[in-house]
Amino acid sequence: MGEQKPEGTGVVVVDGRNRVWVEKGAVHWQRGRRTTVVPGARVREVRRHEKGLSLLLADDAKEPTPLTLRHRNPEVLAALAADIDAIIEDSAERQPEVREDTAPSQLRRAVHAAGGWITHVVRHGPPWQRCALAYVVLGAPIMLLIPVEPRTSGLEAWAMSLPGLALLGFWADLSEFRTHLIVGWRGVTARAESTRSDTAEDDAPDYTHRFRTLDGDAREHQSHTAARRGEIRYDPRDPRRVVVPTRIKWLSEIALGFFLAGAWGVLLVTPLIVWLLALPSRL
Repeated sequence: MGEQKPEGTGVVVVDGRNRVWVEKGAVHWQRGRRTTVVPGARVREVRRHEKGLSLLLADDAKEPTPLTLRHRNPEVLAALAADIDAIIEDSAERQPEVREDTAPSQLRRAVHAAGGWITHVVRHGPPWQRCALAYVVLGAPIMLLIPVEPRTSGLEAWAMSLPGLALLGFWADLSEFRTHLIVGWRGVTARAESTRSDTAEDDAPDYTHRFRTLDGDAREHQSHTAARRGEIRYDPRDPRRVVVPTRIKWLSEIALGFFLAGAWGVLLVTPLIVWLLALPSRL
């Protein structure tokens, strides 16, 4: 057995995306973002040759598996070979090879999360999310293919519309515009038993409304407002979608949200609307 070196010492050989070093009695072989840890007991032999060195790994069921490393500096390879020779031990028990995945980068995690979200939207997303995704992905190529000079005018209008549509969507979500639209179109009015909550938290709902659906199911809905005339409206296809009729307060929320986000969204979408209206005369 070779002389044991202090922890944290030794040479690191870099060959392209491969990095090889000896640490804690094992050979660490990193390829990209995956690291293979080979205990010294698994290394049968270190073979040196002109272009590099090879490790022969002991395997009970197969022939020895070679791992080849190349480097332009033979002195660096010799130092690594000496480090490996120092940890080789004669042992009848063969320790298993361990593979460790290094932590992915922030960019890789972001790309993976974006890919998962896109796949979920394509497979299970509602129609409006699929349309929005198609608009973002296909908008730029379509704008560039339309034979209108200058070609970049449509692309600029499309790029400005992206944050504008996002702001309009944020305003609609903030004011629950879609819920009010659906319930107003196909909703059912029901009598509700409303009770006020005694919770001291500021964000907690102030009222709990209990009602029955057309199928006779008992439902509850919590809101910050009392039911006018003791009535609520709900969507019979999705009873979780409930509107407590408070017209004046809801309109004030819509107006406030429009001035905060909706107006800026309309301003950013206007160039695209103007470009589309002028498109037939320019073709």
